[in-house]
Amino acid sequence: MSTITLDEATVEKLRAFNTRVELRDPQGNVVGFFRPAPRIYEEGQVPDLNEENSNAGLLNRRELTTAEVLRRLEERR
Repeated sequence: MSTITLDEATVEKLRAFNTRVELRDPQGNVVGFFRPAPRIYEEGQVPDLNEENSNAGLLNRRELTTAEVLRRLEERR
């Protein structure tokens, strides 16, 4: 993953959002999207993402059927 260091003015603008933000250049072209980090990271409490914890999360997840995925997507409209 690449990293870009932002100036303080841009950081302050982005901190105002708690959902995904569309980023555009001065001509109105989409440059990309910004998704704020969960608040837990701002508090300095980075979760332990070791392999054991990652695998446990995968084992506890329930897989969705195609119908369930389509229903959830429709609900977001």
